[in-house]
Amino acid sequence: MEYKNFKKKLKVKPEDLSVHRAIERSKDIRMGDKGIITWLRENYNFQANPFRIKPVLPDAALYVDAKERFTQIGRGMSNGIVVIIGSIGSGKSATLELLEKELSRPVVSFGRPPTLDELYISVRNIVIPRKEEQKKFLGIFSSGKNHGIENLFELRNFIMREKKDLMILIDNAHRMEQELTEELALFYDIPTVHIVVAGTPGILTKLEKYPSFRDRVSEIVKLEELGFEEIKKLVSSRISSVQGENPFSDEVIKVLHSMGSAPRHLITNVYKVLNFAYVNDRREITPGLVKEAISEKVKFESFTDNLSQKKREMVLTIYGEPNITATELSKKINSTKHSILNMINELMNEKIVEESGKRGRARTFKIVDKYIRVLSEVVVRSFQSLHPH
Repeated sequence: MEYKNFKKKLKVKPEDLSVHRAIERSKDIRMGDKGIITWLRENYNFQANPFRIKPVLPDAALYVDAKERFTQIGRGMSNGIVVIIGSIGSGKSATLELLEKELSRPVVSFGRPPTLDELYISVRNIVIPRKEEQKKFLGIFSSGKNHGIENLFELRNFIMREKKDLMILIDNAHRMEQELTEELALFYDIPTVHIVVAGTPGILTKLEKYPSFRDRVSEIVKLEELGFEEIKKLVSSRISSVQGENPFSDEVIKVLHSMGSAPRHLITNVYKVLNFAYVNDRREITPGLVKEAISEKVKFESFTDNLSQKKREMVLTIYGEPNITATELSKKINSTKHSILNMINELMNEKIVEESGKRGRARTFKIVDKYIRVLSEVVVRSFQSLHPH
């Protein structure tokens, strides 16, 4: 049963209030619910939620060795391909997004390695103005000649001949296959084209197999986690951006630092702390509250509060049907298999879902054991509410 339909029929008993309230409020900060926004305004004078997981330019300036990092990227772009590496949540995607926003040149950006067709279409749409492209299909370019740009080879020749300036940004580059790396290497050989890719450290091992790409890498930029002072400045900067009062003392920052200092992980933890304080109506942010909010003792709200509705639906589907395949999941929750696999990989990285085996050639998946009991309690309570004795 879909959550929105289930919610209409749910009659909450007193002992279920905390679970129901957590389910209701776990999405509040992300969705901009008036309740949480009002509570944040009344308690800390926040005019908006400052802890959304999205790149913010002032954040980048506060990261460890930020100035050196961007200098490195700039130097690398002048001499070859730049590879940005870092652990999950270290700011790779944010760095690429900030580069795209700040660079005053045409940019084509991919959130994952593109197919050759996707690369061709995206680059073509950037380097050939629409009017010129329309003329091309009529066979009458301004020069009176049809440039015949029908494939990547012809597109590269056009870019080189016309000296078109272009930046290619690719995220999740650790998933690149050889065909794409060879094509990118050929694009790099055009002086006006610059390439920056980002991925987990495993990309370096993978690139050893692709010498045509590897030999053109001029800079490897490693993203480090944040130190105490950087965390303190980042939190303060975000709160200042919404004109709020800072409830995070140095002692609280130390606890947050000890629980993970990758940028995304940090922002997620601050988000959890504020959500926990709101749900329990506790204004004072103390080290004890932080430990309680980010406890290793798993609660339903603490592992679903940062999941999209589609991921929640996936978690409940996998719980109800352990050892399910990606193809079966895609049919049950009406998503493409590619999208399902991406979400499964993210849930596996968050250690909520794990691989349970294989059925033929297809992998099967199940919920990590420590979450099963929590989900069982939620399902039992919901059933009892729907079917009272």
